[in-house]
Amino acid sequence: MSGQGRTQRRRKIGFGLAATAAVVTLLVAGAALGPARLGVGTTDGAAASSGSATSGSTGDQAATTPVTGLETIATGDLVERQEETGAVAHGETWTPQIDAQGTVTGAPDVGTTINFGDTLLEVDAKPIKLAEGDVPLYRSLNYQARKHLKGLDVEQLQQFLIDAGYDDAERLNVDGDFGLSTHRAVKAWQKDTGRDQTGTVDRTQLVFSPEPLRIDTSPRVGSQFSELTVTEAGQRITAEFASRQKAFVEVGATVELQLGSGESLPGTITETTSTVSDQGDRVVEVTVTPDADLPPGTERVKVIASRVAASDVLTVAVRAVLALAGGGYGLEVQTGDRTELRPVGLGVVVDDVAEISGEFSEGDQVVVPIDLLDPGTSEDDSDTSDSGEDGNGE
Repeated sequence: MSGQGRTQRRRKIGFGLAATAAVVTLLVAGAALGPARLGVGTTDGAAASSGSATSGSTGDQAATTPVTGLETIATGDLVERQEETGAVAHGETWTPQIDAQGTVTGAPDVGTTINFGDTLLEVDAKPIKLAEGDVPLYRSLNYQARKHLKGLDVEQLQQFLIDAGYDDAERLNVDGDFGLSTHRAVKAWQKDTGRDQTGTVDRTQLVFSPEPLRIDTSPRVGSQFSELTVTEAGQRITAEFASRQKAFVEVGATVELQLGSGESLPGTITETTSTVSDQGDRVVEVTVTPDADLPPGTERVKVIASRVAASDVLTVAVRAVLALAGGGYGLEVQTGDRTELRPVGLGVVVDDVAEISGEFSEGDQVVVPIDLLDPGTSEDDSDTSDSGEDGNGE
């Protein structure tokens, strides 16, 4: 799965460093002319003015029609992104322990979310309820005069009864002690749900779970009840990122989840595990919890992780960078009706946008080449300078 994603790596470019692929294209335009651009000559170390108008000339240099435009230097963050495909699931499937025997008289549809207080299913017209609790219902809970039952399971039952409106005239406390108030509340609840008023709660009536559940397989109404399978209610997305991308997918980080429709939703990374992919590559398996439910039937989404590579820096399009004949790089800055060539330091490059340093300010406009002629225009028809070099600077 990791090979399917598109990656953009962080790159550092210095004055003495070999040109990146984006800068190499500028060398084609400028190598023969030194600090020259596509179709534009230079004068006394300064580049000719840009724009659609014919530039001026000095000495033996004749006027040409430059094939250039302008780009504005901006201030902002450079954000790197890594993208992988994620599979949508609901966690592991499991079977809650339900001891009811009889005919299924009511069952929710597959995919239904059962919240606390809701009915998981009905057997012989008696509802089996879901209650909140970390401790499963591992024993029958009832009133014992000589020695009260005590424990977290009793406390969970008491909270369930109060939430359902059975508080024994406000005398029931959530104290984990199965006393007479708990006994009376249980019997009142059993009466209203059509059960025998035994005062005993067991796994034929109630299921404790730490979170709401989603129905994975539902028994057929009219069949003999055997089992019900469920998953966690919350959706989770798993994706594999290359191990070198670990810094993008730290636990707690926010990612973008892009649906097939083009809609995007935020999600949070809740778990990461280093493992080996089916292809034998070292990967980081990432678990993402979406901030909102994905549309029903969603099976796959794009998981886009990002990080800030450079914050609050001057930036410009890489295609504006000029490789200088004497080494290093420069930018051709518009100053009034002329341009001025200035050396530039390059930092982080992300998606063909570069961090720059030097004598530049936000809002400065710099010359950029337009690499392709209009469709249908042949090389022979393009403007040429008097020096014999064609409009492509070759």
